[in-house]
Amino acid sequence: MRRVWLLAGIGLVSWIAAGCGSSTPDNSQAGGTTEQVESGAPKVQSDGRTPQEVVQILMESMVAHDEAKLGTMLTKKARDAGTLKAETPKGVRFKVGDVEMVEQQNAHVAAAWFYPNPDGSEYRVMTMWTLRKEPEGFRVYGNIMIVPELAKHDGGKVMFDFEDSEQVAATENRVLALLDQERATKVDPAVAEKNQELPTAPLR
Repeated sequence: MRRVWLLAGIGLVSWIAAGCGSSTPDNSQAGGTTEQVESGAPKVQSDGRTPQEVVQILMESMVAHDEAKLGTMLTKKARDAGTLKAETPKGVRFKVGDVEMVEQQNAHVAAAWFYPNPDGSEYRVMTMWTLRKEPEGFRVYGNIMIVPELAKHDGGKVMFDFEDSEQVAATENRVLALLDQERATKVDPAVAEKNQELPTAPLR
């Protein structure tokens, strides 16, 4: 998912709730344990973390470039796919916002990245993490973003399914191609007309 960070530089905006929490480390230790059943096979128990706590830990691990810690906050399929890496630009910070429960097994958690500018200011990238309840607790499996520059393409909505490496790669390629098309439109009308041949299916 390295090229996803290229998208941050164009000012991504997504749905974020008001009143973000701070990016202070989560020092609470959830009581995640395993117990032996009669057959001798271990039974995984939920760690009891809330969706927001999971996102907090996941974003902390990305800032710290801690791959092992990142993996523990992903679904098994997302972890196996290896599409999300524990990497962020130097100096980035984050805040975790509100959660929206989707029935009892899924959740959306709003969050924001803050990237340093050379002049000391920051620009904000807003996003939403998607989580599913696994045996060990809530885990991240995807991400939803809105790219303002691509508003005419399905509202600019970009969805990443971390469990599907082909989907992530195809989505990244499509977003970058569409951004090139939009920039050409502003710079050279002749090039823009030629680029209209690019398909305009929804970003999925």
